[in-house]
Amino acid sequence: MVESSFVITREKTPEGLLLKLQGALNLQTAEKALSELSSLIKSGEKLSLDLGDVSYIDGQGVAVIIELKARCAARKAGFEIAAKSAVCEKMLGLINTDKILPELPVYRRQAGFLEQIGGATIAIYEDLKEIVRFVGDCSIMIWEAILSPSKIRWRAVLTTLESTGVEALPIVCMIQFMIGVILTVLGKSVLGMYGATAFIPDLVAIALAQELGPLITAVVLAGRSGAAYAAEIGTMQVSEEIDALRSMGFEPGHFLVLPKMMAAGIAMPCLLIFGNIVALIGSVIMCLLTTDVTLPAYVREVYKAVSFSMFTEGLIKAFFFAVLIAGISCMRGMQVRGGAESVGRCTTAAVVSGIFITILTDALFTILFHPPF
Repeated sequence: MVESSFVITREKTPEGLLLKLQGALNLQTAEKALSELSSLIKSGEKLSLDLGDVSYIDGQGVAVIIELKARCAARKAGFEIAAKSAVCEKMLGLINTDKILPELPVYRRQAGFLEQIGGATIAIYEDLKEIVRFVGDCSIMIWEAILSPSKIRWRAVLTTLESTGVEALPIVCMIQFMIGVILTVLGKSVLGMYGATAFIPDLVAIALAQELGPLITAVVLAGRSGAAYAAEIGTMQVSEEIDALRSMGFEPGHFLVLPKMMAAGIAMPCLLIFGNIVALIGSVIMCLLTTDVTLPAYVREVYKAVSFSMFTEGLIKAFFFAVLIAGISCMRGMQVRGGAESVGRCTTAAVVSGIFITILTDALFTILFHPPF
């Protein structure tokens, strides 16, 4: 005859509550056991079960453990089985509880302020190591491509160039047009107070050539093409296509990353030139409508204000911005692990990293081209 005695012993631990179960967990004791165990669940606290002294368990007893696990999840409490008797090990081995219930979040103690700072510092350090390693791999890859151009997948470069450059042209031109209009309106409101509206063309042209043109175009590239690069490579990582490429003898860097970096490096300066022209057109229209600056005077001022060195500075910035954005986006795509959630997370990280590194690089270039000391 199966025994029907059942005892619960409580023990407080640093992480939560440890419950030692003794006796039989079966049809006769299941209802009472579930009621008592459920009353001990506290939100945010870890509940551990010690089944080492359970002498008998049947299907109803397993159902109690499954239901208890579900109730812990509903109350956002941690749950684990700390120990099992041989009888429990055998019975629970017949039933995969993870298939019955969705995977529960792992209970973690709330980290303190200093622990959070330390964790963030370690994460940044690990990310920087990954970036340095990836930059080294890309440098070797580019050097090999220069020595042996036959390794470059030119068809992939042209295909990526179409999506990165040609298809991005409308949105870049529209944004730059509005930037030209905005700069003109702001310039009129400030310079007009001093009767210097004739210098609006100088303000707009210099700002677009040196700073705003490359920066705005880079942000559009990071949000549009950078996200696409990361999502494409991340999806390939999830579906194990990149592993398949390696198994077939293809180097993912040469096969996937290099064409994207080359396409971005070619497309970005072209987008900058077209965008700046459209921005100047928007500025001209606004000037003609709101000021007494004529078209010949506007063209003459722009020609005097923008030197060849300014124009070259903008193109150099645009090229480096594009290569960095493409590289960081591909790196984030390579970092994808898991499923669709990881792809979305790494795509977001690619856009944020691309914009951040663009602004950081822009600051370094500005200091380099215009030393403050």
